[in-house]
Amino acid sequence: MHGLLRRVKTLRRCIVEVFRLIPPSRRKAVDSLRREKTEIYLQSFFLNISGCLDNLAWMWVHELGLKKQNGKPLSRSEVGFRKTQTVLRASVSPSFALYLDSLESWATAGENYRDALAHRIPLYIPPFSVTIGNVDEHRRLESASRIAQFRAEHVLSADFDKQRGKLEFFQAMMMHSFSEGARPMLFHAQMIADVKTIEQLTIRLLADLRIQQEEQR
Repeated sequence: MHGLLRRVKTLRRCIVEVFRLIPPSRRKAVDSLRREKTEIYLQSFFLNISGCLDNLAWMWVHELGLKKQNGKPLSRSEVGFRKTQTVLRASVSPSFALYLDSLESWATAGENYRDALAHRIPLYIPPFSVTIGNVDEHRRLESASRIAQFRAEHVLSADFDKQRGKLEFFQAMMMHSFSEGARPMLFHAQMIADVKTIEQLTIRLLADLRIQQEEQR
């Protein structure tokens, strides 16, 4: 439990700082330093969301004394709330199992981001966005600007950049890797949804745990 409570404090601080650094209503471009600071809090937040799930799963295992059928302790990979973690899932009540089923898509999306962050590509806030209808024109202007720079036509290059900038707008979203087909997330809403999910999961887990412990007496 103390591990979970420490993480909750960290989650709270991450939310406060992200909303302070980049308010949800922000549409103007954000400088690189501000984006980098925000990315640090986002990375901490999503690793600790994953950690909260681990803490809750281990709490369940220890409180009920769950073990394998042969009496040996569960391995780390067997401790969790996913459908593939059958020993733990078999120990929960039918109503709690249904609730966990409803979290599968949320857990899969979070796992995708957590694995990328921990093992491959850290989370990233794109400096700008462009509507689909303006993508080709944006690319044309970018190419024209580079050619002008190569020719030392700096005034012309700056003009192309100015035109390109008019097609850009800031959107508070995050990614890990476009090449891996990651789904962009609007991070303010995602942070609130994630922390509320952890709160609801904790409430339901404690209620189910209390019932099972009373039945064992």
